[in-house]
Order: sequence, then structure tokens, then C-alpha cells
Amino acid sequence: MKMVDFIVCDDIRHEVLNKVTLVGIYTDKIVLPPNTKYPAKLRLAFFSKFLHEKSDPRLDSFRVVFQNNDKEIARVDGMVGGEINLESPFVVSFVISEFPVFAPGEIKASFVFLNKGEAVNEIKPPSSIAVFEMEPKKNQSGPVVN
Repeated sequence: MKMVDFIVCDDIRHEVLNKVTLVGIYTDKIVLPPNTKYPAKLRLAFFSKFLHEKSDPRLDSFRVVFQNNDKEIARVDGMVGGEINLESPFVVSFVISEFPVFAPGEIKASFVFLNKGEAVNEIKPPSSIAVFEMEPKKNQSGPVVN
């Protein structure tokens, strides 16, 4: 099994005709305001696409574990709905309305796929997401015109 996409955003909207709108996509970092009070509670959505191959074991559920600086901060459990089509990728998407961030640093995710309660595959996105605070603005004078 391979991870095809791992997208972090503010919201996911499922529309008619099998369309999905991802709102506020983050690239490789999340920037928080200066002097953020921790733990910060963020609304984050996760959209992940996987390709299940013929040689992969059957899946019936999944668990996603999130870490902030190597400390577990959130966990999501869910079911894999219906039969997985081996011809096309399948999607795991969800929104966490109060995703806790305990400190600047990095957020990592790990997807564990299960069959009858037994872990059969673990996949980690190829990179983590950096979290940092924006520098406070210093008193700046306007441009000098001569």
C-alpha cells in the first residue's frame, strides 16, 4: 500500500458528484500568532489518499496517531467503508475541531491500517509539518522619501 496524498487544511467540504473542496491548505508549515498560549487548539482537516495493491492484506479500520515533538497529542479511529477498489485510490479524510498543539516544533502523523483488530500496515507521510510562531512586529517607521 502506498500513500498518494497527505494534505492538511482548515476544512474539507464534500460536494455533489463526488467532488471535494479543501479549504485553507497548509504547505509544510503552520504559522501561529506571536505569543500563542499553549496548548493551542486548532481546527485542522486531513485528506489522505492511498493506493491499495492486490498483494496487500484486507483492511477494515484505521487509526491515525499524531505527535507534537514526539509526544502523542491526538488519535483518530475509523472504519474503512465498503470494498476497496484495487483500480483506484481510496480516501481517508476527517476534521479535528480542537487539534492540540503543545509547543512549536513539528507535527508527525502515522496511519495504522487494521484487519479484525490486528495491525496489517503502517504508513507515515514523507515529511512532518513545522509549527512556529510569527515574530512580533517591531516598531517600524515608514519608507523614507527624499
